[in-house]
Amino acid sequence: MSIPRFLMVFIPAFLIALIFTAPARLITPLLPPSSAQLSWAEPEGRLVSGMVPWLQWQEQRIGPVKWQLAPIQAISGTPLALQLEQPAAMSMNLGGSQEQLRARNGEIEARLSTLLLQMMGNSMGLDANIHISQIESLWTQGQCESLTGQARIDGWRGMDGFENIGEITAELACAPNRVWLDVNPDNNIKLRGRIGIDTQGRYRIDLRANPPAGPLRQNFEALLGKPRGNEFIIQQRG
Repeated sequence: MSIPRFLMVFIPAFLIALIFTAPARLITPLLPPSSAQLSWAEPEGRLVSGMVPWLQWQEQRIGPVKWQLAPIQAISGTPLALQLEQPAAMSMNLGGSQEQLRARNGEIEARLSTLLLQMMGNSMGLDANIHISQIESLWTQGQCESLTGQARIDGWRGMDGFENIGEITAELACAPNRVWLDVNPDNNIKLRGRIGIDTQGRYRIDLRANPPAGPLRQNFEALLGKPRGNEFIIQQRG
C-alpha cells in the first residue's frame, strides 16, 4: 500500500477511534457557564456515550442525564439520543448548531405526584400517570419557534372518586419564551385550560373543572373550596 493510500485509510480511522474513546469531560467547555440558576456535575463516560450525574436548575435537581451518539439519526439532523431518569423518564433525539436546537421523537413518562412536589412542594395526596409523546420542537437562540406533542393523563388515584376522572388529553405548544399544555375539555370532569412554564422557570396553572355530583365533586370542594357557579377554579403561580 502506498503512503498516500495508507494515510487516507489511517487518518479517518484514527479520528474515529479518537472520537469514540475521548472522555466525556471534553464537552465541559461547550456548556454554558455555571451560574446561580444552572449548575451541573462533571460529565462522565465517553464523548459518544456518557452522562452528567445531575443538573441543578434554580432549586430543582434533575438527573442523571445520559447521551448516546446515534449516527443513523444524523440523516434527520438529530444525531444525539438523550435520556433523563429523574424527576421524569424522558428520551428524545437532539441536533442543531450553536444558534439552533432541534428535538425529535420525544417521549416523557412521569407521575403527577412527583411533579406537584417539584412545582408546589405538596402533592395534595393526588397521583396519576402522565404520558407525553411525539414531541417535536425547534429552538433558536434560546427561544421556542415550534413545539408539538400529545399528552395523556390517566390512572387517577389518591382520593375517593378520583378513579372516575378517566383520561385527560392535552397538546403541547409554545411561544418564544414559554411552553404550555392546552387541556382538551372533552373529559369526564370537563377540565379545560392551560398549564405553562417560561424560560425563567416560572410556572402558571389556569384550569377550570366541573366534575359530576358525588364523592369526586365533594373532594374537589374539600381541596379547592366552593365552586364559582358550577366550575372549580384552579390557579397557581410559582
